[in-house]
Amino acid sequence: MRTLEPTEFTAVPTEGRVFTQQRRVRANDVDPQRRLRLDGMARYLQDIAFDDLNDAGFGEKHAYWVLRRCVVRVLRPAQFDEDVRLHSWCSGYASRWCTKRVQIEGDDGALIETEGFWVNVSAETGMPTPLSQDFFSMFHLPAADRELRWRRMLTPPRAPEGEHLRGTPFPLRVTDFDWFSHVNNAAYWFAVEEHLDAEHRGLLDGPHEAVLEYNTPITRGEQVEVMTTTDADAVHLWFLVAGRVRAAARIRPLGPDAL
Repeated sequence: MRTLEPTEFTAVPTEGRVFTQQRRVRANDVDPQRRLRLDGMARYLQDIAFDDLNDAGFGEKHAYWVLRRCVVRVLRPAQFDEDVRLHSWCSGYASRWCTKRVQIEGDDGALIETEGFWVNVSAETGMPTPLSQDFFSMFHLPAADRELRWRRMLTPPRAPEGEHLRGTPFPLRVTDFDWFSHVNNAAYWFAVEEHLDAEHRGLLDGPHEAVLEYNTPITRGEQVEVMTTTDADAVHLWFLVAGRVRAAARIRPLGPDAL
């Protein structure tokens, strides 16, 4: 299975715009071991992305974004009641999209590195639309040496000729949908957490990486199945609608060099 790895995670920049906010890990975002869950992290990343945008003055000018990929590297997990700081900056851009890095560090030792690939879209058409020159000026310095192109990290499996990919039904709730009537980015992580809890809970005990790529939105009324596969290096989940992959996830342990 061919994969493309993201740009190396670098330290928080010492120049250019870095937006920082603090929060405390609450009970509704942790598992029975009091670890901050992946869906809880996803909500943190969505919130700081838009808080950063509003703080920079682009909350109305560039109000609509679609997340194409989220990469999370949990080096040391955050725990219940831990105070954490989120540092957000632009790590790459092109005319219609950008990547935002968010580092989560905690008072009790948490360290989580993340990167999201965000596409700026038109409110009228829902299609990618150019970013303003003011946006590039505001977020320029940390991202200046990286020209960003979209490439998949995760390659979907192929069904045998004449057959559909099949998985286990994954019922959706009304609360899983956003204002576009699309499944919210964080809701996909529910399936990841549920599968890991049932089959691979030990994978989360050490440093690990989780990647989620969103191909096509899942909308209200669609029936979702989740297909899972495991190879020597990772656990894979495929979100299917009518046999077609709408999103893909990969979770794998990180070696000792990651720390």
